[in-house]
Amino acid sequence: MARSRGNIITHSYSGKLGKVVLQKDGVMRSLPDVSKRVRSGKQKIHLSRFEQAKEYARRVLADPLQRAQYEEPLRKLKKKNPNIGIYQVAIKDYMNPPKITDIGLERGPIGRET
Repeated sequence: MARSRGNIITHSYSGKLGKVVLQKDGVMRSLPDVSKRVRSGKQKIHLSRFEQAKEYARRVLADPLQRAQYEEPLRKLKKKNPNIGIYQVAIKDYMNPPKITDIGLERGPIGRET
């Protein structure tokens, strides 16, 4: 396998270029053939859920009210990861929903002040 070390053209690139994959360490390889891949049941469930998350993120981007709700948390996240956007945060929210462990009813039943 050929390696390119210190190449000023490819040292900062990675990804797919046609039918070639360029890795960060300078390795170029052919694109793997995944046409005969068989996914397990859990993989199919996860991919389906991820497709739902992408659809949710598209709806968030299309709705100005929902989009505005993501602006404030996004500013905090951009300090740690400047390359993150609303789309990625919406997918993250969909894939990791909040876990409700306790509900406080100190004010009494809904609709009635105590």
